[in-house]
Amino acid sequence: MLLLTSVFLNAGSLSSLTFGASNDWYTLGLGNNTDDARSFGSDVQVQFSDKLQFSWKTEAFTDRMESLRRYDVQTFSIAYPLVAKQGERLQTDLQMGLGLVVTGDTGLQDVQNLLHSLIGRDKVTLLYEGAEPSLHPSISLSWESGVHLSRFLIGAKFEAQQTFNWETSGQGSLYASYADIIQVYGGYRLLSIAGIYPSQSIQQSRYEGLTFGYSYDGGLLRTSYYTYPLTGYSYGGFSFDVLAFGKPKTFRHSDFSFSTGFLYDLEGQQNRLFSIAIGPWSFETRHKNGPMFNDLQHQENRINIASFLLGYRYGWEVEHSFVQPYAKLLAGLTRLNLMQDYTTTVVEDLKATIGLETGLYVFADSPCILANRNYRFRLSTTLLYLVNDKRYEAFPYFQEHTGPWMLQVGGSLEIEHDLAFSQN
Repeated sequence: MLLLTSVFLNAGSLSSLTFGASNDWYTLGLGNNTDDARSFGSDVQVQFSDKLQFSWKTEAFTDRMESLRRYDVQTFSIAYPLVAKQGERLQTDLQMGLGLVVTGDTGLQDVQNLLHSLIGRDKVTLLYEGAEPSLHPSISLSWESGVHLSRFLIGAKFEAQQTFNWETSGQGSLYASYADIIQVYGGYRLLSIAGIYPSQSIQQSRYEGLTFGYSYDGGLLRTSYYTYPLTGYSYGGFSFDVLAFGKPKTFRHSDFSFSTGFLYDLEGQQNRLFSIAIGPWSFETRHKNGPMFNDLQHQENRINIASFLLGYRYGWEVEHSFVQPYAKLLAGLTRLNLMQDYTTTVVEDLKATIGLETGLYVFADSPCILANRNYRFRLSTTLLYLVNDKRYEAFPYFQEHTGPWMLQVGGSLEIEHDLAFSQN
């Protein structure tokens, strides 16, 4: 208790306050959205300038395939760096965390079904595991070390967590980060589950083994994603740092940009866009998944359709105008995936894809600058053509999503980064 009191009293000024939401539909087109495991969640994080961090994380687990049960996990934790060495070339961090995990029925089924009713999805009504919520203290330790190579940081990270009478996990990863903004990693995770719930034991094979992921810090907007490629399970989400509005404006020019947004097709299906651009060149993925909106009476049949595209953009500067038009040529591959009964893959295909995007930057002459980032909003229309079209007559509802022409209309947020004033 004295140690915790000392940590509170010596905490530095508040540096970030983030609110986020996560879901298994966030697949980047790589994983499969089975909606049957870690379904959705949320998190709140508070971080101080001396790296002291508090978090409250919620997760809802469902199992409609085997046990027909569900349970919630609420995690309250505090973490603090025991070692934080920042040298000219070498960076080392050792962090310890303490927490309390609450499992069982914490009311997330009502939250999920309220959201599903708003968007026209089936309710997920399953019996909860356990009559009453149970408490599990936890302790965690993470160590990472990396070498600076110009703006890059290349390193390794090891994490271990013991949640008593619940689960034990350990993960080793190799990672590369750029300017403390984008990090990608690959690693291996080991998981040992106490198995106090039958549906909990099912998760072990889903969230163990080879894993890949990324995280992005856009100041106001943050996003992260991970996948287990051998099982197809994946998870990711967004968060917003409300303290980003109070940071001084230092943006002067764009070194690179990150974009994310929502594009809708003729079936009303939402496509989620993620893009990295340097100058006129971009690499992007746009994916849609979940039950087919044109076949909602069979929501156990799920699609995962994603295009991975290289783009070249040309823009027109229009003086004294609140809009700036642009056009972009696109080429790449589209993945077509259909699963029946949530987990059985019946279609897995790749098709060459070309396309044209046209759009407008809105309020282009009124920049929205927060710290070293400029936030821009654009409206766009994209027409994609899937080369060597193959029809799927055996799956008529799925066939309507597979081209050869695919039209997408929507909006996206573009965040430009000025690396001369890099600050996080």
